[in-house]
Amino acid sequence: MHKERLNKAPIVEQNSKGKIKITPLGGLGEIGGNICVFETENSAIILDVGMSFPSEDMHGVDILVPDFSYLRQIKKKIAGIIISHAHEDHIGAIPYLFKEMQFPLYATPLPLGMISNKFDEHGLKGHKKYFRPVEKRKVYKIGELN
Repeated sequence: MHKERLNKAPIVEQNSKGKIKITPLGGLGEIGGNICVFETENSAIILDVGMSFPSEDMHGVDILVPDFSYLRQIKKKIAGIIISHAHEDHIGAIPYLFKEMQFPLYATPLPLGMISNKFDEHGLKGHKKYFRPVEKRKVYKIGELN
């Protein structure tokens, strides 16, 4: 299985003319707030929706939520959210996004479990219907992005 997993070059499309715009909305030059959009002309996928941490001079502030302005602009194009892993700087702001807009949420069971707890705390139990558990080494097609 290990040998098969490493030898994927023959099945990767080498002559694609597709164009993808990559827009980091947070997590660059800072610790926390990881959120990135991968976008084509017709579709978009969000990678992570993390929170940031306040500086010492931000008295009374518990967390910093990313600016969702760009996501509001492209809302109709968003096919889903992919979560890379379960650290707060990658999942911490998901409840705040889901209070405003919802998309299928793709992640392995551990991040989904942690996000589930956050949804319970935020009164978003009904939004768990957007959870899409994924398994390693399995291919998933999300929207039109390809």
